[in-house]
Amino acid sequence: MPHHDLPPISPMEEPDRSNFEAQPPQPAAKRKYGRAALRAMLQRLTRSESHQDPIEPIRREPDTPTTEPQLAAREDADRHTVAVPQRSAFDLPAGARESRDEATPHIPNLDEIRQYLDQYQKGLDLADRIARLSEPIDMDELAPGVSHEQLAQSLLDSGQQGIDFLSGGIAHFRDLSPQIAEQLYQHGHSPDVLRGCRFGAFDDNFDKQQLADQLIEDGRYTNLLDQADVFPPDMIDKQAIIDRAFDDQRTPTQELIYYKHHMPEVDQNEFIKKLIDRDESSAGIVAMNLWQISSNHIDSSIASYLIQAGDIMGVLCQIDRFDGIDHQAIAEQACSAGYTQRLLGDLIHFPNGSLNVDLAEQLLATEHGYEVAYALRKFDDPDGKVAAQLLGQSITYLNEIPRAMQSQLKNSPAVRQVLAEHRDSDIQAILRSQDQGLLSSYATIAGDDLPPAMLHARDVFGTVGVAGTRIANMILNAQAPTDYMKSLGITESGLAGIDQMKQQVSEFLAEFQAGDISPERAHQLEKSAILREALMSVTGYRESTWGSSSGDGLRQKISYHNGAVEDGRIAPLKPGYAVSATYELTTVKAKKERVTWTQDATERYQLLHSDMQQAARMAGQQGGIRWAMEDLRQAIDGVADGLASQLEVTDANDPKAEFKRQNLEQRLGKLTAYLQQVDDNEWVDGSRFVLESPADATRAFSELYPHKELHGQLRRLVFAWAMRKEPVHAEIARDLSPEPTLDSMSNMREFVEHIVNQETYSNYFSNKKQAGQFKQMNSTKALEEAMQRYQQQADRTGTTKLQFIPTRGLLMEMSGQIADACWADQYQSIAETLPNFTAVIMKARPGQANERVVGAGMLIETEDTATGEKVLLMRGLNPTENYIHKVDVGDFYQAATDYVRQQAQAIGAKPAIVIDNHIGGAATNRPTLFGYMSAERRELQRIPVPFEDTEFNGYNVSGDSYAL
Repeated sequence: MPHHDLPPISPMEEPDRSNFEAQPPQPAAKRKYGRAALRAMLQRLTRSESHQDPIEPIRREPDTPTTEPQLAAREDADRHTVAVPQRSAFDLPAGARESRDEATPHIPNLDEIRQYLDQYQKGLDLADRIARLSEPIDMDELAPGVSHEQLAQSLLDSGQQGIDFLSGGIAHFRDLSPQIAEQLYQHGHSPDVLRGCRFGAFDDNFDKQQLADQLIEDGRYTNLLDQADVFPPDMIDKQAIIDRAFDDQRTPTQELIYYKHHMPEVDQNEFIKKLIDRDESSAGIVAMNLWQISSNHIDSSIASYLIQAGDIMGVLCQIDRFDGIDHQAIAEQACSAGYTQRLLGDLIHFPNGSLNVDLAEQLLATEHGYEVAYALRKFDDPDGKVAAQLLGQSITYLNEIPRAMQSQLKNSPAVRQVLAEHRDSDIQAILRSQDQGLLSSYATIAGDDLPPAMLHARDVFGTVGVAGTRIANMILNAQAPTDYMKSLGITESGLAGIDQMKQQVSEFLAEFQAGDISPERAHQLEKSAILREALMSVTGYRESTWGSSSGDGLRQKISYHNGAVEDGRIAPLKPGYAVSATYELTTVKAKKERVTWTQDATERYQLLHSDMQQAARMAGQQGGIRWAMEDLRQAIDGVADGLASQLEVTDANDPKAEFKRQNLEQRLGKLTAYLQQVDDNEWVDGSRFVLESPADATRAFSELYPHKELHGQLRRLVFAWAMRKEPVHAEIARDLSPEPTLDSMSNMREFVEHIVNQETYSNYFSNKKQAGQFKQMNSTKALEEAMQRYQQQADRTGTTKLQFIPTRGLLMEMSGQIADACWADQYQSIAETLPNFTAVIMKARPGQANERVVGAGMLIETEDTATGEKVLLMRGLNPTENYIHKVDVGDFYQAATDYVRQQAQAIGAKPAIVIDNHIGGAATNRPTLFGYMSAERRELQRIPVPFEDTEFNGYNVSGDSYAL
C-alpha cells in the first residue's frame, strides 16, 4: 500500500522531450488478424467445460514452425522484463478465418472466464497479443454485456495468469474502479496501472496522487518521469523524484544516467560527480556513458575524479570531451601506470597539438613508430622533427601520416632534408612496392623538389603515377633504347625519349577529346603502358574506391574487351545514340566563413570520425581485431558490473523480487558467457558467436545491441572488419578531417552506408528488425541532411560545361571505376553480358586543356510492361563526388534528364529514370543528387519494367522506374 507520509510532490515545468524518446508504450505493428479474429478466439477460449468443443489443431502459416513456441524476453515499458511466448500471428482454429462472421459470438460469463483461465495455459500469450495491438480495442465488441469491472476482478481472483492477463491488456479496459488499481499495486503492477491510466482504463474517481506515490514506493522512478504528462502539472516535481532515485539503492547507476535528459538545466559536472560517488562500480559505468549524459565540454575536475576512482582508461577513451585538462600530464600518468598500450590506442582522442615532442620520442624509442605516425597531428611539432625522425627510419611511415598534414610537412626544413638525403633509395623503394598512395604522398610533400623521373611523369601525364614514373625512370637511365622501350614506340633514351612519350600522349588525348575510344586505339592501349597511364589519368580510373584501379587490371580488361569485339560477342552502339550538345551548369561554392553545420551533424560526424579512426588503426595493425575485441570485452565487463550491482540491491520485500533477480541473473549470465567466448585464451568454433568474422559479429549483435553503452565498441569492430575487406577505406578514414567538411562527410557516409551496411553486413542479417537496428546504430542521416543543406545554401559563383557521351566500347567496361560505383569489376564484360545497356560517360570542360571525365551512368532499352511501349531507362546516375559538390545539383539533373529525353526520342522510346528509396542503390550513390531526385519523384509517374531486362549488379528496378 502507498505511504502517504512521503514528501509532497510539487510542480515542475514539463521538460523539453526532444532529446529523449517519448515513453508511452509503443505497441508493435498491427497484426494481420483484426477484431473479428479476436472475437472468434475469445469465443473458443472461454467456453465452459460442460459444452467445450475439442480444441482443433492450430492452423499456421506455411512458414510458421510447428513446434511449441519458445519463451523469449520482451522488454516492457519499464526496466523489467517479462517472459512471453513468441508468435508471428494470432493462432486460430481451423476454419476460423473463413467463418469469422458466420455465427454470433458466444457471450462468456464470469465463471466460464475463471474456469478457462484455470485450465488453459496460454492466457499470457493472448494477453500479450491484445496488448500489442496498434491501438486499444473496444472490449465491448469482443464481449458485449460483460462488465469490465467484474471481468477485471475475476481475472485478479483467478490467480497469477489472470493477473498477468489483466495487467498486460489493461489499456483495453474501461471504467475500472480504484479498487482494481489497489489490487494491482499489491501484486507489483504499478507501471501497468500507469499505462491503464494513460489509455483511460479507470473511472473518474481514480487517484493519480496515489499512483504517483505508489510508483515512488516501488522504485519505478523512470516510469514516473517518462510519463509525467499523465499527471496534473502541479503534481510532479521531477527534481524531487530524481533526488529520491539517487538515494534509493535499488536504482542502478545506468538508469540514473538517463535522468540527465529530464534535467537540461542542471550542472552536468555536479550531476556526473554525484553519479561517480554512488558506489565503487559507478566510476567505470559513468566513464563509458559520458556520451549519453554530457556535451563535449566536461570540466577537468571530472577527469581527476575518475582517475582518483581508478578509471584512467575511461578518461583516455573520452579525453576529447574534457575542457581545461592537462593532456600531457594524463598521457604521462598513463605511461607510468603501465597503460602505454591503452594510451597508444586512444591517442586519436587527444586534441591536435596537445602532446609534446618528448612523449613522441619516448614512444619512438620503444618501437611504436606506427602509432606515432598515425597520431602525428596530436603532437605539438610545428617544425616537423618527429615526422623527420619517422621518415628517416622508413619512407613507408608516410602511408600512416594523415594527408591533412602534408602541406605542413612540405614546408618543414627537417622533412625536406631527410627526403633529399634518402631520395634515391626512397624512390627505388616506392617503385618496387608499386604503392600509388605512397608515391602520391611523396610527390605532395616533395613539391617541385622531385626526382627527375617523377617530374617528367607529372609533366607528361598530369599526375604522378607508379607506371608513368617507372617508364620515365627507365627512359632517362637507359644507355640505349631497350626492346621494351621500342615496344612502346620509344626509340631514343634520355630527354629525347621523354619527348617521344609526351608526343604519344598528346595525340591520344586529342583523339579522346573528340569522342569515344576507337577499336584501333583500344588495341594500342592493350600494348602500351604509356597510353594506359594517360587513360587512367584523364578518366580518374586510379582514384576509384571500387574494383581494381591498377594498370595491370586495366590491361586485362582491355584485352578481354578487344577479344570479345573481334569475335563479334559485343554488339556495337545502335544508330540514334549520339554525343550530347554542351550543357552549361552553374558552379557553387560556399565561403568558409558561411559554412555552418548543425549540432546534430557535427556531433554525429565527430562520433563516427572517432570510431572510423580507431577502426582504421585496428584494420591495418597486426592483432588489431583482437585489440578491438579486448576493448569490447572491457566494455562488457562494465555493463556486467552494473547488472551485478543491481542484483546486489534487489529488495527482498518487492513482490517481484524473485522475478527481478532471475531476470538480472539471466542477463548477467549471457554477458558472462559472452566474455568467456571472446577471451584470448578460449577461442571457440565459429558456430558460436565469437567475433572471428563479420558473420559472427552479427550473430552476437542481438546479445549486445540492447546495451547502448556498447555501441561504440560494436561500431569500431564492424568498421574494422569492413576496412579489412576494402583496405582503401582505411586509408580514406585516416585522412578524414577532424572537423566536418563536405568531402569528409561524403567519404564517411559512403563508407558507412555502402561498404559497411550494404556490402559487408547486409547478407548476414536475416532478421529485418536486427538489420534496422544495425543501420540505426550506424546512422548517417544527419550527415546526408547537412550535405543537402550545403548544396541549397552555397553561393552560385559561375558556370562550367558538361557533355554526355554514349558508349558500348572500352569506356563502358571502365564505367564502374569512372563512376566510382559498386558495379566496378562485377562483370567480365558489361557490353557482352548486357546487349541492351549503353554506358553514358560525363565529360567536364570538353575540348579544353583541363578536360576530365567526371562520372558515368547506364541507359537501358526495355519496355513498359503495362502498355508495351519501348522505354529508355537511366539508372546509376553517378557523377564523381568531387564534381557534384561543385555544380548546382538541379542544373546537373536537368541536363542529364534532357539528354535521356533526346536519346529516347532518337530511338523511338519513352524516357524514364530509376529513383529508388535509398542512397547507394540503383538511382545514385551521391547524397546531394539523391535528395534532389527524391523530391522530383513526387511529380513523376511510375512505370512497370521487366526485371529480366533491367537487372544490373543485383538490383531490381522493376518497381522504381519513373517516366520523364
